[in-house]
Amino acid sequence: MIHKVPQPASPWENFTFASFFACAGGADFGMKAAGANPVYVNEFRRSVAELHRLNHGFPVDTRSITETGVTDYGSPTIMLGGFPCQPFSKAGNQLGGQDARGQMGVVFAEKIMAAKPPAFICENVAPFLTKPEFADVYGAMLAVWGDAYVVTPTLLNACHYGVPQSRERAFIIGYRRDLGIRFRAGTITPSYHTATIRTAIADLVGLAIPMAGKSPLTGHEYAVSALAPYLRAFGRIRGWDQPSYTVVCGIGSLPLHPDPLPICMAGQPGVLLSNQTGTWHRRLTVRECARIQTFPDDFAFGNASLTLAHDVLGNAIPPDLMERIAVAVRSDLVRAGVVSQSAPAQLRLVA
Repeated sequence: MIHKVPQPASPWENFTFASFFACAGGADFGMKAAGANPVYVNEFRRSVAELHRLNHGFPVDTRSITETGVTDYGSPTIMLGGFPCQPFSKAGNQLGGQDARGQMGVVFAEKIMAAKPPAFICENVAPFLTKPEFADVYGAMLAVWGDAYVVTPTLLNACHYGVPQSRERAFIIGYRRDLGIRFRAGTITPSYHTATIRTAIADLVGLAIPMAGKSPLTGHEYAVSALAPYLRAFGRIRGWDQPSYTVVCGIGSLPLHPDPLPICMAGQPGVLLSNQTGTWHRRLTVRECARIQTFPDDFAFGNASLTLAHDVLGNAIPPDLMERIAVAVRSDLVRAGVVSQSAPAQLRLVA
């Protein structure tokens, strides 16, 4: 039995979520910003679970999802999970369902069917929905849900929703069929002004330092390792007034900072030559990546290594994107009579 810590009161009744493959809780920040309260969190990597606890103050079940059951989940309104993307990602092995991690989407679908929440939200990389070789895994998930859910697959680019990076991801959103509703991506409120690298990190210029030793992170460290070989031909640099390239989990593939460095810094640890521009640049720092992913500035890295910090940031669903999705889902669930707005506190006390 997982002890559950009381969360701040929400202005919404019956708007709760269970978070699976939770990582450090990027999606959970977005859900809570939309007014949802967590009732269960699962993340089997203990070091990552500790970062989630540190930043959310909620207990995390570190068992494999395969070992969990309906009685653990707290009867959530929404089951949420970004199942492992490595088998489907261009940066991964692309083995799909032949990789055991590639079957976690099907396992998650089975857990959803066992719990039968009013709604679910699944997330993965775009190729999960666009590449024919992965259709068998998605088809198996659909077969699990059968006629029990009305399922909507969609591709969303985070830069259209207030996130200062180009980040296209697959979302699969389902509503229990008896509710009589269907999710439509067009109901997600877009951003009418493009968020850029400048709006995200301009105030952090001058704070960056190369990573040295194993001291606790301040957040302003950048990696000093070499650029991944397949990126050397073009680099990963966007201008200040553009959205960033995707913030990824692998240090070797991180975007570079837009400001070129003096030629005298050429060859110093972490200073990399971009064949795209012919200029020298450093990588983005941990805090810059967090900003571009729309994590709050008080997100703490605890005792995490630089590698782990970048891993949890790059694997996260950006909180600001998740909030907009959650608000759209909440509106549908209000219309279906599942979620309702709470009465003001003083009225509820009289009642």
